[in-house]
Amino acid sequence: MGATLAWRDPPDRDNRAFGTSITFGGLSDRGTGYMAFSDRVGPGVLLVHDEFGLGGSLVALADEFRAAGFTVLCPDLHGTDERVARARLRAGAAHLTDNWHPRLGLVGFSIGGDLAAGLAAEIEPNAVVLFYSSAALPGGLPEIPVQAHVGARGLATEAGAVAASFDRLADGEVYLYEEAGHGFANPEGDAFAEEPARTAIERTLAFLRYHLS
Repeated sequence: MGATLAWRDPPDRDNRAFGTSITFGGLSDRGTGYMAFSDRVGPGVLLVHDEFGLGGSLVALADEFRAAGFTVLCPDLHGTDERVARARLRAGAAHLTDNWHPRLGLVGFSIGGDLAAGLAAEIEPNAVVLFYSSAALPGGLPEIPVQAHVGARGLATEAGAVAASFDRLADGEVYLYEEAGHGFANPEGDAFAEEPARTAIERTLAFLRYHLS
């Protein structure tokens, strides 16, 4: 008589969540940052901070993204020049795709959005989200889904530049927040606007879930 297999239900326990500082990259592109992950490895998201650096609000945002099912890395780029910052971002992206999950999204804020757009031109991720960044993705990359959030108050030039650049993208969407200005999603900045910020983050999570799943 053949053996009988007895199937058991999976362990009844909560999904464990973690948040810690890590070092990634090699000798030439080594960097540090905050990583938020859980037992259930989800698609990777590289969060690129603004000119204020890697603060507590971005760490909290990384934890929120982790709770939504993503594996998140926030490289610390404070005090670096553009060349070093770009190298560290490439290393951070590789850390996520090589060690965690093959699908990757980029989310950048202000100058971090400019860096995220530049990185997208190099590695072609599965999705990109730009917050109040005037960077235009190259016209040769229309296949990358891109979402932009722009505080329109007092920034007609920036808003117009972003909207114009997205006209070239087959899968792009731009949200203009009329009552918000540049930096509206940063709780540590003077321009923080809670309601538009919450709306933008919810739209970002929905966009990433759709394109990274």
